[in-house]
Amino acid sequence: SGGQSRSPSQSYRITAGATSRIGRDLGFNPADTAGVTLEGWFYDTNGASGSKRSWLGFQNDFSVDNALVRIGMNNQAQYQVHYYNSGTLVQLNTGLGNETGWHYVKLELIPAGDGTNWTCNWQINAVNGTPYVGSFTWGWLPANAKKVVVGYNYSSTYEVDWDDITVAPNMVIPEPASLLALGTGLIGLVGIVRRRMA
Repeated sequence: SGGQSRSPSQSYRITAGATSRIGRDLGFNPADTAGVTLEGWFYDTNGASGSKRSWLGFQNDFSVDNALVRIGMNNQAQYQVHYYNSGTLVQLNTGLGNETGWHYVKLELIPAGDGTNWTCNWQINAVNGTPYVGSFTWGWLPANAKKVVVGYNYSSTYEVDWDDITVAPNMVIPEPASLLALGTGLIGLVGIVRRRMA
């Protein structure tokens, strides 16, 4: 997404040493959509240290189950993606080490097509805009993903700031038969226009 040059407006600031977490109702059930995309920006105030805990993701209120998927930092040398799979926390390294500055992050969740599993396509950008991406498929519980959660329920040694967080359902793409019918209708319309011009 957009350029990497940003003014640190600190729309949601998690000050050094603070425990801070907020959640907002998602407002729709991703299972009723073609998927959902959550994106935002965080400012890492100290790239020389991994001593930060802060996340952006989905949760079942503030409880822990297969609805939880998040991207951010957890006292590690590089940023991570976490998700729960049948009671087990899975931790994925993104390949991007901590660095001071603004980072764009995105979680895109789409149905895997088998009626049970979902695919998470994740992205985190380096300060210079280089994207680090990955994906995984698991038994996400979209109906339980009731909240978008920012922050963490443990303290962060160094400050982390969040900004421009958006969440939206993905567009439903018409089936090929619907597109064909639409195309046939447009061809008919062109025929009418030609007859009128004759």
